[in-house]
Amino acid sequence: MHFLKRNDNIGNIYQMYIQKVFKGKNIGLNFVQETIKEATKRYHDLKIFLEVSVDDLQAKHFYLKAGFEQVQQIEGLSDILMKYSGL
Repeated sequence: MHFLKRNDNIGNIYQMYIQKVFKGKNIGLNFVQETIKEATKRYHDLKIFLEVSVDDLQAKHFYLKAGFEQVQQIEGLSDILMKYSGL
């Protein structure tokens, strides 16, 4: 997973992959939560976003479980913009 702080108060999570053997063990969820925890500790009042394919229902469900909410479908793409809203 990559985390990139774009400007004063916006950050993005990119390219999170969990190997199949580790899925279903909350490793990915813990990884996302710890990344968000560290990012918000370093950068106060941070808004965190990510994009997920509209067809990837497993990833969308995962990020909803992690505290993200769907903001909008990105115009011209088959991606959904999601924003971290907390747990």
